[in-house]
Amino acid sequence: MSDGLTLFPDQLALVDLVAKHKFTCAYGSSRGGKSYTLFSLMVVRALAFKGSNHCVIRQTAASIPSTIWPTAMMVLKALAPGYREEIDVNSSNRCITLHNGSKIWFFGAQDDAAVEKIMGAEFATIFLNEIVNLDLKTYNKVITRLNANDIDEDGDRIDLKLLADCNPKSKAHWVYQIWGLKQVPDKEPPTPLFNPDAFGWMAFDRNSNPDVDASYYDELRNLSDEEQARFLDGEWYDESVGALFSRADLKDNRATTPDLDDFDLTVVAIDPAVSNNPDSDETGIFVAGAVGEEPEAHYYPIADLSGHYHPQEWATKAIEAYWRYGAKCIVVETTMGGNQNAYTLRSIDPRVSIVEVNPGRGQGKNERAKPIATLMRSGRIHHPYDDQFKELERQMLAMTGDYDRKRQKSPDRLDAYVYAISELLTGKGPVKPVVISKIKGWFS
Repeated sequence: MSDGLTLFPDQLALVDLVAKHKFTCAYGSSRGGKSYTLFSLMVVRALAFKGSNHCVIRQTAASIPSTIWPTAMMVLKALAPGYREEIDVNSSNRCITLHNGSKIWFFGAQDDAAVEKIMGAEFATIFLNEIVNLDLKTYNKVITRLNANDIDEDGDRIDLKLLADCNPKSKAHWVYQIWGLKQVPDKEPPTPLFNPDAFGWMAFDRNSNPDVDASYYDELRNLSDEEQARFLDGEWYDESVGALFSRADLKDNRATTPDLDDFDLTVVAIDPAVSNNPDSDETGIFVAGAVGEEPEAHYYPIADLSGHYHPQEWATKAIEAYWRYGAKCIVVETTMGGNQNAYTLRSIDPRVSIVEVNPGRGQGKNERAKPIATLMRSGRIHHPYDDQFKELERQMLAMTGDYDRKRQKSPDRLDAYVYAISELLTGKGPVKPVVISKIKGWFS
């Protein structure tokens, strides 16, 4: 973007994304570098188009001096060092006037006078800083002001851009509905956006910004579950009524994974996908281990090898894991046509021990997961502190008691995980609540 500005890879990817979309939202962990990148793009556009107008909008004007304003000063220092004497920085009026007459305004959405100014002007760029704190009514108002007609020295008209960033909230939020689901928010029945291709978004996680000291994120682990989801994990979280697993269950039972030699038993489990194309479910492949024996054993996920594979590929992955982790067996679903999956495994290595399960006999995915959720709630399943199993945990938090395979995507990783823990627990594959509830010490 400029000789005075150095961007790391995720920031460069965001620059490319903005170039391709009219409406761009960057979300993720705290201090990921989202705001810095988007404000830099705003300044570049203001420098390129003489006399153009741009604005930054936050929920309140009072929050501007301690949040986006210091970021703006850093960007100006990097992008326009030769113009410092000619830039008018009016902090009281919250307006920056560049040497070429372009202006960047800062507004608080809850300030009635500021809203009047916004509605009476036209902007080439609107940056909604921490957009999740704005209401939908405000958003619908301000996008009507994205209507400038500035021309550069070559006679090219400026592309209108709405930029947004945030530490995400619930998937029920209107921002997720627009950018994540590409739907008109709060409309029933769900209605697709008229122009979905105009909306682009990307995630920044806590590894995005290499300049942030890792210890900064250690402190965030003391926050509430909801705040950790927003500021530490940087994820849109589910608010599923009747969810079998909870963030509190995961958080309260986290522990360091034992060394491989400390496990008394390990297994590999597979939930094969029925097809292999970009739109298919993934094949779930999980390795799990047990320390101790029932009724006092504790269980740990060890490795997630899930992905899009042909049968030969997933079978090879599972067999390699079987030997690498010293597994007791490989648990695999039977197919509707019989034992084809087991045959695929044995065709590669006839030495492996295989346990076949037929989950379709009166037991749905949610029923299989319920006893495992109860086991976690009793403090006997432990996930690590890092985000090694982030995709699995996302599926766990979305699984409800009324899961419907016809309406929802298959929780492939969760299925394999449930098979693995169930086999370790009983040696009988998936278990039913009526059986598992009889195990001494099951309930805390």
